[in-house]
Amino acid sequence: MSTSPLSDILSILREDRRFDPPAEFSRKAAVKSIAEYEALYKRAADDPEGFWAECARELQWFKPFTKVLEWNFPFAKWFLGGELKRKEKISARLGDILSLLYLSSCALKRFEDDGRPAADAPLLHWSVQDALYRARLAMDGASILVAEQKTDLLASICDRVVVLDAGRVALDGPAAEVLGDPRLADLGVAAPASVRLRRLADAAGPGPEALTQLDGALAMEATA
Repeated sequence: MSTSPLSDILSILREDRRFDPPAEFSRKAAVKSIAEYEALYKRAADDPEGFWAECARELQWFKPFTKVLEWNFPFAKWFLGGELKRKEKISARLGDILSLLYLSSCALKRFEDDGRPAADAPLLHWSVQDALYRARLAMDGASILVAEQKTDLLASICDRVVVLDAGRVALDGPAAEVLGDPRLADLGVAAPASVRLRRLADAAGPGPEALTQLDGALAMEATA
């Protein structure tokens, strides 16, 4: 009587241990237990349109959707007739823009890591320009400025600043908040002149010596 070769294989890839989260973590979580998760999963499986319609209604709609799903295999359209309020649109569009900038940052880093091969330059140029074009469309008329070390320019014209580091979002927020963040220095980015001068003035303190130091700093900034 022959036996299957597979019957002699011992698998050690099964894991039966369970690690429950701390009670305080579960209390603050959106899904507080495995039982709650399984109930949500069952609802979504039994009635996907009803489940996702309920989730969608948590967003703010300028015009409510009239149909949850139109399914013409292999194409699916969700929430037909609906129009999100501008705040919800901006949040979604900003996510698209950050994704495009992330991909561009990855392409630029790969180009630098490979020693800037001349043969790749046209493709890199096209990919970055295409990403910026798509990002501009996503912003629905708003402008995007991509700059390296041009923090004075950013401080003067930008409302929001996103700092990318090796393809990841390191800082993101209002321009004044991000450009005044001390973590910029750790990312190799110089703060705007206005921020540097304010720090010098704060460090010097009151008195004649402080004015002399500030005058010297202003002269250095003027020649920089």
